[in-house]
Amino acid sequence: MVALQFGSTGSAVKSGTEEKVTDIKLFSEKDADTLTETPVIRAGYNLYITVETGSEGSANRAYIFKKGLTRDKRIADVNVCYSTSSCMKNRVKTAKYRTSTSWEEGTYYVSIKDYMLSNQEGKEVFVSSEFTLVK
Repeated sequence: MVALQFGSTGSAVKSGTEEKVTDIKLFSEKDADTLTETPVIRAGYNLYITVETGSEGSANRAYIFKKGLTRDKRIADVNVCYSTSSCMKNRVKTAKYRTSTSWEEGTYYVSIKDYMLSNQEGKEVFVSSEFTLVK
């Protein structure tokens, strides 16, 4: 079983240690200084994916898929940390991905597995963020 969590930023204190969930922020420009809940990306342009890993880290691979489809029907995989299969805990990494002009307009999700939530739940748990693609 796989669970998706949206808007899952934040932290919790358990046994005197702070636990933090992985967070994904999406931008249409590399050095964007404003954050909108759902950024608008033009087809064929870059999508910047910033992952702030949680207190137990995250998977390296982020998945992009259209709203209404499941992760196994993804249209793209993006390596966030490049050199390993996982991203170390409490790090901030940004990956650039050029969207395709062949993608349909609509809402898309970027999703990555959070290790803390997955360990707590005993199943894969992914945190996600969304963007709108326009032509």
